[in-house]
Formats: sequence, structure tokens, C-alpha cells
Amino acid sequence: MMSESRERLSVKNLSANQVMSFLAVLLLVACASDKQHMRLYAGPERPSEEIAQLLVPESLEVRSINGEDIPRIPRVIRTGERRLDLRAGSYEMVVYYDAVWPLGSSGDEAVRSEPQRVSVELKAGHTYRFGHQPAIDLEDARRLARDLRLTIVDLDGGQPVQLTVEPSPEEVTAQVAVIPIAPLEDAAAAAPAVEGSEALPALELLKFWWRQASSEERAKFRGWIEE
Repeated sequence: MMSESRERLSVKNLSANQVMSFLAVLLLVACASDKQHMRLYAGPERPSEEIAQLLVPESLEVRSINGEDIPRIPRVIRTGERRLDLRAGSYEMVVYYDAVWPLGSSGDEAVRSEPQRVSVELKAGHTYRFGHQPAIDLEDARRLARDLRLTIVDLDGGQPVQLTVEPSPEEVTAQVAVIPIAPLEDAAAAAPAVEGSEALPALELLKFWWRQASSEERAKFRGWIEE
């Protein structure tokens, strides 16, 4: 009973700002989980042999596909690979490196590259994985961001896929179902805009509290997310 009353007391003693921060974190984590696996084609769900699956590491962000905005996951709550399901066909993707590296007691540093436009053809029934040159420390990450070299490997055989990569200042449009530029099969009609968008007020709250947090608090927060 005593420990239970102490627990209630500690919750009651939380400030309004702490409660808002906690709720913002919960909301963002929930939003992130919805975006971890996205179906980016029109019509009903299709079996894996009829679509291409693209795996994206948490250090990369796909900004758009064929000019259509892809909802992003804030870097501080990304965990593991993201999976994008697409119809077979040719695609243009705008991709950039975006990661947070610890600076020790002085906090963290966000490292981000310029966006690159990647042209690639994806086949039905295949799983692909985006990649880039390795980075083992902050200096490596800074060099990587200055000279990002993207790769895509077809996991059904382990062979790299031929890519065309060039700098991209592309502006994106509304969030809609993505249609291949050159379909390898009959394309379905475009679907209405994908429902849901990022909770911007919650994101701004999380950014604010992240900046206020100490390195120890940030480390504990990352550990909590990975549980």
C-alpha cells in the first residue's frame, strides 16, 4: 500500500509540461509505428509475389517517390528498417542521409546529406534493400553526408541493382498513392490521397523537450524506445 501511494504521489507531482511532453512522445511513437510499414500503391492489398518490397535503413529518409511526398519518421524515434511496398515498375526516389550521432557530454549532432534523386526499376516478387557506405563514428558520418553513395541490393540473389543517382532539389506534392512511371504490369487507377499526416504540434513539442534534455536523459529515452 505504501509503495502504491508513493507511485500515485509521483504521478500527481508531474508538471503540466512533463505530462504534455510524455503524451507527445506517445503520440509520435504511435504515428511512427504506422509509417514503419507502408503500402504505396492503389487498390486492395496484394500478395508479396505481386509487389516489390523496399527496405530502408533508419539512417536514410525517402523524401518522395515519383514526386509524391512520403510521410517521414522523426529521426529520434526511428527504430530499425522501414518497409515500403510498391507495384513493379520504374521509380524516381528522392533520398537523403539523416542520422543523429552522440557528441558525449556536449549532446548530439544531427548529420544530414543533400537529397539525391535515385532512378531504379523494381520487379514484382523481389525484396530490395537501400544502403550507403558505412559510418563508424561522427567524422565518418560527416564525410558520408558530403559524398553520399547510395546502393540498392536485390535480396533475391544478393546482386546490386543498377541505379542512376543525381542531386535533387525536388519539391514534393501531397501524399497520394504512388504509381510507377513505367509499369511492368497494368497500373491501377490512382487512389485518393492517403489519409493521415504528421502531428505537427506534437512534433514541435517533442523537438522542444529533446533540446531541453540532458545527454543522460536522451540516452534513457532511446533505451525506452528500444524496449
